[in-house]
Amino acid sequence: MMRFKSFIFGLVLVGLVASLYASPKTLFLKISFRGSTGPYNTQWNGTSDLASMLREQGYSVVSPLTQRDLEDAVKASGRYKRIIYVLISPDIPLDPEARDSWIPSALSSLGGFSVLIADENTTSNKLLGRYGLVIRGETLFYGEDNPFPPAVFRLPGTCVETVYEGRPAYMPANYTEHILRLDWASYIAVLRPQACIVGVTIAKTERSPSTSSHIVGVYLDHRLSRDMAPGNMLLVISDGSLF
Repeated sequence: MMRFKSFIFGLVLVGLVASLYASPKTLFLKISFRGSTGPYNTQWNGTSDLASMLREQGYSVVSPLTQRDLEDAVKASGRYKRIIYVLISPDIPLDPEARDSWIPSALSSLGGFSVLIADENTTSNKLLGRYGLVIRGETLFYGEDNPFPPAVFRLPGTCVETVYEGRPAYMPANYTEHILRLDWASYIAVLRPQACIVGVTIAKTERSPSTSSHIVGVYLDHRLSRDMAPGNMLLVISDGSLF
């Protein structure tokens, strides 16, 4: 049975896509996973429930098995209205200079291509560093009796320039709000104020016993970054175990 938490977050994912693009029934979702979190894994650490739910929502769900499959998917993008490449807690560190160089290239030049990265570890940081983002890899805690902190996710209609924790930042306006209970989550450092902060939690870290605000979700598109082609987006969530 699908975990209620996974089901709710899956709906939030679908909601985010639908809020940015036209009717979700007409979209096709290209999903690729590396390692044990694949959509064919029906165990606790797999994503088969999420894949099934997305198919029921009308998306086309595909899991490329090789690098050639990934390249063919990008080349064949004209067959789809939209491709979303999903990486959940990748086991292999991303290498944007060599093996994974096609990902930033596609984000900057290929229309209808977007990326969702859900990762509580640091394996995605070489790619994320290109966009001024770092996942710290420190586990967040809410309290002794309830270790999993709640987070506020706001699905943006638009993002506006503001201040977060005393620093320039972009945050959603005209948004819908969702409260989600995180699992084994980390937090995100925004090194350049171009990403829109869409997920925030109040929690402790492994190093700090006092609670404070932490970023757990960010969003980038062509309006915020010159490295994105019009219509493309990058969504980063620092908790792959939600899926």
